[in-house]
Amino acid sequence: MKVNTLTNFLIYQAMLLPFLWLVPICLGFMIPGYDSISQHLSEIAVMESVPTVIAGITSFCFLLASVSIALFPVGLMFYGKKRFTFTVVLGLVYGVGMLSNSIFPTGTPLHGLYGLPIYSVIIPAIFALEYGNDLNSEKFISVSIVATILNLVYLWANAVGLDPSGYRGVTQILGISVINIWYFLASYMIYAKASKLSRHDQKSEQFSEA
Repeated sequence: MKVNTLTNFLIYQAMLLPFLWLVPICLGFMIPGYDSISQHLSEIAVMESVPTVIAGITSFCFLLASVSIALFPVGLMFYGKKRFTFTVVLGLVYGVGMLSNSIFPTGTPLHGLYGLPIYSVIIPAIFALEYGNDLNSEKFISVSIVATILNLVYLWANAVGLDPSGYRGVTQILGISVINIWYFLASYMIYAKASKLSRHDQKSEQFSEA
């Protein structure tokens, strides 16, 4: 399946997601009064003890990561035969929710737009159903299902109060890592297939010329 350069960019940029989140996670260990083990990353934005430079870098990375999440489904709109798949719709909803996370402080209803990011839980499994055959990778389909199960377990633990208060920061980082690594893999799988098709087309052209 051939796609244009803009579509490639919108999809492939998601491979940067894990690295964008890694920056504030690492900076969290340098903030006076902030405990990366027990506190959520969003709490950094409302702390007065955060140095200005670190606060600026953290907010910028949060914003870039949110924009990246929102752009990925836009790229998918022009990648497949169908413009509005369930993955695209849920991905856009998740992206809007994450953008609100990066704009509005924690503790307000607008932080996450009343829980919109919850839809990220099922995105990997829905993607596997809608795009798995096109990518032709049973391993990636399995990874997507496992990612969804892990997301559901994390959400369930939060809902019933099993998320240990002293380790809320750790469990959040693990939850963030699962979904962001999945985005990286989904983007890479599309890139790998496009590269394979490109090499095949080049060989076919060389064979035709010969």
